[in-house]
Amino acid sequence: MIEAFVTSAEDLMHLVTDGIKRRAMAATKMNERSSRSHSVLLVTLSQKNVDTGVVKSGKLYLVDLAGSEMVRRTEAAGRRLEEAKMINRSLSTLGNVIHNLTDPKMNHVPYRNSTLTRILQDSFGGNSRTTLIVNISCSVWDSTETLSTLRFGTRAKKIKNQAVINERKSADDLMDIVTMLQRDLQLERNRVDLLKNRLETSTPHENVSASSDQGRSGMRSVPTSAHETAMSSEASTIEAMQQLQKKFKKLEEEYLKVQLESDRRGLEIQDLKARLDSKAQSMESFKFSCKEADKENKRIVARLECSLKTKDSQYSVLQSDHKQLEFKHKELTNHAEKLQQQVDMLSSQGVNRSSLYDIAELQSPGAGVKGKESEYLHAMQQKLVHLVAVQRQLLGKVAASEKNTKEAKRKVTVCDDRIKELRASNRRITERLRKEAEKHVEELIRLRGHISDFQGAQDAHLQSYGHMEEPFIRALRGGGAEGQVDSMEHPRQWDDEVRPIRRGSQCSSTSATSEESLAEVMRIHSDQRL
Repeated sequence: MIEAFVTSAEDLMHLVTDGIKRRAMAATKMNERSSRSHSVLLVTLSQKNVDTGVVKSGKLYLVDLAGSEMVRRTEAAGRRLEEAKMINRSLSTLGNVIHNLTDPKMNHVPYRNSTLTRILQDSFGGNSRTTLIVNISCSVWDSTETLSTLRFGTRAKKIKNQAVINERKSADDLMDIVTMLQRDLQLERNRVDLLKNRLETSTPHENVSASSDQGRSGMRSVPTSAHETAMSSEASTIEAMQQLQKKFKKLEEEYLKVQLESDRRGLEIQDLKARLDSKAQSMESFKFSCKEADKENKRIVARLECSLKTKDSQYSVLQSDHKQLEFKHKELTNHAEKLQQQVDMLSSQGVNRSSLYDIAELQSPGAGVKGKESEYLHAMQQKLVHLVAVQRQLLGKVAASEKNTKEAKRKVTVCDDRIKELRASNRRITERLRKEAEKHVEELIRLRGHISDFQGAQDAHLQSYGHMEEPFIRALRGGGAEGQVDSMEHPRQWDDEVRPIRRGSQCSSTSATSEESLAEVMRIHSDQRL
């Protein structure tokens, strides 16, 4: 499964193409390119009106289900058989879910029996609009599968969903609601004042009629028109007070709803703060790991460069030694050739002299000359043997130097390959760290945007509550005549309920910290690129 953030249709199509390539396919007896898995593309969309601040969100599911298979017809075996079992099991669970949704007697829907049905839970039984396309075969041989598929589509068509737009009210909308409540409250307060004035004006008439009735003992009291008017006015006043009390309760309930919404926003802000703190901590640890990795890479590069310089110096020394050995080898070879020529010449001279000496001995034998000649020839032979030994020794040294040169070249080649591998690994590590840093930066920017939105909405709510707090409490306190309207608590208690929301102003310091972390991360990665 792959999760990615896209900003254009081209990026989305690249992901779709990649998903199609990753989908498992294999050949069976009935299909050469049979799908061995389901394919699900989930696109999460979010839209925000920059003018009103209203946020709308939705999800788009594009699902390509693998077809059910009959093993006796596909003749699947081994791994293909296990894949067919998994496909048929998930499709069977999907059929059970659709059957339970269309049967009013069924109270439980087995969404969690399969990963497929868990993913498609909102599509079949939630807030969504679903379009189902079934594929059938025109062959008579596949009539059983065609009938089963049509029944499946018919059952799915009976599911009725009520799609509602997922919308979160903006701060302006909440302000409009508060303004409307304030206006209604002012109207009801005016009505209370009017009814109180009417009660005050009707009280003297009642007292006068009561005193006149007491002075007429034994006489039958006759109701006057003023008394009837006062009684009807009192009844209408009591009825109006009861209606006013109901409206006050309704307004109080609406106000409590707005208060709960504000509390929920405050909790969301606290949650975002906690997430931002955790992201900041992770960024700190990531920054530390980046620094450590950078230091380690620098140490490795420095060590490799030092080793490379050492190897280069050794290689240059070996090359100079090799050149010197080659030069000495040439000199020794030339010297050996000269000596060989001298030996040959001396040998020829020795033969000539021996023949002359033989003739001289025949003519006039002389033992002294013959002894000197034999000594000279013996010395020349020893010198020749010594030269041959020196030549062999020099040839051995030349061969050893050539062997050392080859070994040095091999070591230099191995070092070069190792340096290339380490440099490539360093580039991969740097690229991976850069991508992770960019991902963390995007997450921090997104969280900071959410906190800014919630902060603006919260400030607007607090301002509106500050304006309506005192008149609303005075109206609730002054509107209750003779215990008919319930009074609210002290304003300080109300302020205690709102105080947790006012703490959201601390988010500015956290945002400043996140900006510093962002600047530090960007500086680190600019250094790594250099």
